[in-house]
Amino acid sequence: MSYILVVEDNPETADLVTRILERSGFKVKQTYRGLRGVQLARAERPGLIIMDLNLPDVTGQTAILLIKKQLGNAAPPIIALSGYTSVEYKEEALKIGCMAFLSKPLAVQELLDTVSQFVTVTREPVSAH
Repeated sequence: MSYILVVEDNPETADLVTRILERSGFKVKQTYRGLRGVQLARAERPGLIIMDLNLPDVTGQTAILLIKKQLGNAAPPIIALSGYTSVEYKEEALKIGCMAFLSKPLAVQELLDTVSQFVTVTREPVSAH
């Protein structure tokens, strides 16, 4: 697995997600803009994308559709992230190709469980000194 791309415009949320994932052994990159997320997905092929659906430049939905259109079957799994939690909103995210939906505020274990469904990391054994 290369890394997890977190596309989230709220710096506090982006940093929280990054800290949780890095503490669990994942490599993470962040961007605050949807179009930059599309560029990174195309150029670097992250192993997983966590995409906020409310972004300042384009909607997360638009960014997801662009990634899916540009990369086709090579597109990484995408997990939607949003503070909007209506059933319709979740269903729309899944319909456009997201593999899962996480709501804010984030539950740490739910984030880790969801990410672990799509990527794994090789953890170094802890050595006793």
